[in-house]
Amino acid sequence: MITKQQLERVTNNLERYAQEAIEVEVIKGSIYAFGSEVATLRILKHYRYTDNAKSGYSTNLQRFYFELEREAC
Repeated sequence: MITKQQLERVTNNLERYAQEAIEVEVIKGSIYAFGSEVATLRILKHYRYTDNAKSGYSTNLQRFYFELEREAC
């Protein structure tokens, strides 16, 4: 379980990496950042050496996302 303060800290860090506003959610133990394609790729660049990080496009949500499994945080 992630606290509100931890989520705010993660959001601030990811927005700094993305260089724009994004939406961050915790879903089934993973941290997701939703935003533009460029924003998610900027975040992925920061985590490029992390095995549990990926980005892509959700056809269900019709949005780009960055995913970081909780264990990798």
